Amino acid sequence: MMHGLLEILNQIKQSSSLDRQGFDLVAGVFPTIKAIQAAVTLGTGCSLGPEGPSVDIGKSCANGFSLMMENNRERKIALVAAGAASGIASGFNAAVAGCFFAIETVLRPLRAENSPPFTTAMIILASVISSTVSTVLLGTQSAFTVPSYDLKSAA
Repeated sequence: MMHGLLEILNQIKQSSSLDRQGFDLVAGVFPTIKAIQAAVTLGTGCSLGPEGPSVDIGKSCANGFSLMMENNRERKIALVAAGAASGIASGFNAAVAGCFFAIETVLRPLRAENSPPFTTAMIILASVISSTVSTVLLGTQSAFTVPSYDLKSAA
């Protein structure tokens, strides 16, 4: 099982474009499993870090999508970058931060000439769309409200 962004990138870099062809059931179900896993982990009070679950779900969806299609290695990395950007953008309502996160963590090791065309545009589009959808569906309200309290001294 894959656990993080680096594991997926290493798997993509080590595989050839002919390793998987056609529909892969695990690739289609894996994002749902990751989302349920993150919800259970956070719901039981465990910590996954501030960006862990959102990046995990975004990159898992993009990786599953790329495995179901026949893509070359560079295109798979670009899709994972777009998924990671959309995860950050939707989780924090910050499209620009999602773009920079994807470019710095996923695309930085790639050489510019090996990057497929329109990779940056795909990252920006995924980030803006996910931030917009998140705002429309969830609103701009905070998910958790902090109750007001008074601190009284003993004096």
